[in-house]
Amino acid sequence: MKIRNSMLLDFCGTIFASLVTGLVCSTLMAVLVLILTHSAAAAGLQ
Repeated sequence: MKIRNSMLLDFCGTIFASLVTGLVCSTLMAVLVLILTHSAAAAGLQ
């Protein structure tokens, strides 16, 4: 029973880690796009 529980815990931990990693990556990409578009708009204004 202990082995099954730890396996399930590892499985959940892996899924959680991948979800967090994906969220962080998408957030960084969104910030990067915002910065690029903002700087492009600023360059266009100047």
